[in-house]
Amino acid sequence: VDLAIGNKEKAHIVPLLQRLLRDRAVDTSVSQDGEPRPAEQNPMIERFFNYSRAFVKIQEGCDWQCAYCIIPRARGPNRSMPPDWVIDQVQKLADSGYQEIVLCGTRLGTYGVDLVAGPSLATLLTRILASTDIRRVRLSSIEPMGFDEQLKEVIVSSNRICRHLHIPLQSGSDAVLRAMNRPYSTSDYRRLVDWFKSRCPDMCIGADLVVGFPAEGEADFRETTEFIQDIDLSYLHVFSYSVRPGTPAANRYSESQLIPPEVVRRRSRFLRSLSRAKRRSFAKSQVGRTLNMLVLRKTDDSSGKRMALSDNYLNVLVDADDASAGQILPAEVLSVTESAIVGRLLNR
Repeated sequence: VDLAIGNKEKAHIVPLLQRLLRDRAVDTSVSQDGEPRPAEQNPMIERFFNYSRAFVKIQEGCDWQCAYCIIPRARGPNRSMPPDWVIDQVQKLADSGYQEIVLCGTRLGTYGVDLVAGPSLATLLTRILASTDIRRVRLSSIEPMGFDEQLKEVIVSSNRICRHLHIPLQSGSDAVLRAMNRPYSTSDYRRLVDWFKSRCPDMCIGADLVVGFPAEGEADFRETTEFIQDIDLSYLHVFSYSVRPGTPAANRYSESQLIPPEVVRRRSRFLRSLSRAKRRSFAKSQVGRTLNMLVLRKTDDSSGKRMALSDNYLNVLVDADDASAGQILPAEVLSVTESAIVGRLLNR
């Protein structure tokens, strides 16, 4: 290994590589403290090569300790970028022609808790909408406990915020959630999803699930599947539990207590099939609707059509030319098959 860098240093990989080539010496550039890098040391990004969307990382780190997760040790404590820096970065990307930005963070819902005067994700979103020309904002994953009433209202009140939320669940069993040290119940999660769907029926809501956590017996897994079948989610991201040395779960459970790999694979296959069914059902509910879609630079190999992304997270195939790439345009959802969602750009 000639160069090892930490997550905070990756924005500076080019000068680090140049220094490595110049000095021909092994280099380690990893921050050991949890202090945020000053905003002036975070270079403004103007373009994401060959991407139709832009990404703005506004937060890093996590102060919670889920039993299975190594992220607090790997990423450090919660650190937020100053709001003024975020506003300038979003506007710079809008000036570069991007019409959608994605706000990212390790634990996005805790944005601002470490900053003086404690700005929140809700107040940051309000400022972005008021102070920048960006056409629409998409939020990356937000933990269930990251939503307060102000944030919920901001999300559903603006047509510039995408009708798409990814809310990690991890298990549909309350006993497993407690063993995971997740600070909510399935009832809490259901109330959150039901609130958003009641205010915005066409919102796409996805979830993460960890399969095979050592405390997950067959009865717990049945509870999870029944919960998922009963709640109005649009898709799932399914992950298999793996031991992370140094985490509470790794210290608590012996190798003999781990779920056999074949059981984990069986459970994962079932949940992924359930995810496909939910994704298809949500897509069919949008047939005949006119949605604002970001035309992507990607094309579908089999049909030759261009891919477009709706604000509520449908990947739709449309006929579009190169000039349309990166533009948000109205399109009608025409049909849904096992392999594709097909739409038609309007006013073309």
